[in-house]
Amino acid sequence: MGRKLEITCPSEVMEAIEKHCFSELQVEVGGFLLGTHTEGTSEVSVAVMAEKTKQSQAQLTFTHETWDELHMLIDEKYPELELIGWYHSHPGFGVFMSDYDAFIQHSFFSSPHNAALVVDPLKGLRGWFVSRNEKVELLKEEKTNRDKVSTKDKASVIAEKKAAKSNSTAVLS
Repeated sequence: MGRKLEITCPSEVMEAIEKHCFSELQVEVGGFLLGTHTEGTSEVSVAVMAEKTKQSQAQLTFTHETWDELHMLIDEKYPELELIGWYHSHPGFGVFMSDYDAFIQHSFFSSPHNAALVVDPLKGLRGWFVSRNEKVELLKEEKTNRDKVSTKDKASVIAEKKAAKSNSTAVLS
């Protein structure tokens, strides 16, 4: 078995990831982790929100358009960085990798320096995962920097999102 991977992620990048994961509590959201790696260490430098995904309450799918936009962004803005992982939320489901998540990890992020970050905004937890020996392993679970979202807060966030959508629709018509 290889050495254990160390993952570093600056606080401002983690704040951006958590802000994204805490912004939507009815469906999963996610994105990509760009950075560099050396022997045994992956350093996250940038988090990129995934656009044009298919979302549901318990699944996030990266479409061809999602991947095309990511690769164009790396080529244009971050040519010195590489794709070292991905993140997504599990609102209310806990910190684990589902069978579908494990499929994504094995299919697109199977290098020893690749990692996955799962954030549960309702429980205020996050966890780092890697692929090892055909399995996905939890490296580290910890509390989020943001306070977990209570059931009351969840209802408020959902109501605010619905109001914002109806307001923006009214402005557009």
